[in-house]
Amino acid sequence: MNDIPHVKGIVYYKDGKVKYDGYINNGKVEGFGKYFYENGEYYLGDWLKGKKNGKGILCYKNNTIKYEGDFVNDKKEGKGKYIYEDGNYYDGEWTNDKMNGKGVLYNKNGNIIYEGNFVDNYREGCGKFFYKDGYYYNGDWLKGNKHGKGIICHKNGNIRYLGKFINGIYEGPGLYFYENGDSYLGQWLKGKKHGIGAIIGKNGNAIYKGHFVDDKREGKGLYNYEDGEYYIGEWLNGEKQGKGKLCYKNGDIKYEGDFVNDCFEGKGQYNYEDGEYYIGEWLNGKKHGKGKLYYKNGNIKYEGDFVNGCL
Repeated sequence: MNDIPHVKGIVYYKDGKVKYDGYINNGKVEGFGKYFYENGEYYLGDWLKGKKNGKGILCYKNNTIKYEGDFVNDKKEGKGKYIYEDGNYYDGEWTNDKMNGKGVLYNKNGNIIYEGNFVDNYREGCGKFFYKDGYYYNGDWLKGNKHGKGIICHKNGNIRYLGKFINGIYEGPGLYFYENGDSYLGQWLKGKKHGIGAIIGKNGNAIYKGHFVDDKREGKGLYNYEDGEYYIGEWLNGEKQGKGKLCYKNGDIKYEGDFVNDCFEGKGQYNYEDGEYYIGEWLNGKKHGKGKLYYKNGNIKYEGDFVNGCL
């Protein structure tokens, strides 16, 4: 093309197909012209020294628009609209042929998928993402993932989760609202409750306060039952396990001792409401083994063996 004068003309591929139709300056495409790529796509717009510079339109081989906007040195730069083959499209800022800056990603029906900041084609910085089910996320992004502080809301605007994210999942301190109205406030790890936290009922009262591991109560914690009684002690895999106290709603101890799989098991003392009490061995929630049953005045009522709760 170096011997082509500064004129408007047509350049052909060696098979005779048109390669470029437009202006040429000192052997390079310059000005306004249409360039046909070998894959069937074409560009129509401004050129400078053989490169796309200025306003232009890049089209798929079926003549639908692929990109319309600004170019600098053959790359998308400035503002432009890019239409994907599935019909989704991006409208916003570009740098060095990549989405960089403020922009909006739409689905093929024109509904917003994401609105916010981009860095090198990734959602990064602050932005709002809309899910197909109507939920939306508004907050920080890094490399296309939710990362940092953010909020997930139901389509009616009610909060589902408010807190920190790492690589797209809940991690760090956060507040989660369940559909039944209860909520969890505390630490998260890899999308699960992990660390110190509290389950709060829809009435605002705490159901459980304590430690969690992998979404389950584990370690030490306080659990409040609906009838007003409460348990304080050790937990494992979501169940009472180890040493603990079960208390009446007035604060008096109902049972103090060992628990296994949510049941009295091992050694413990059970205090009856009439004042009598039992000290001894337990199995699967029943008096079983050696034990003593006392009157409320402290005198022994029975001492000996128990089997499945019976003398």
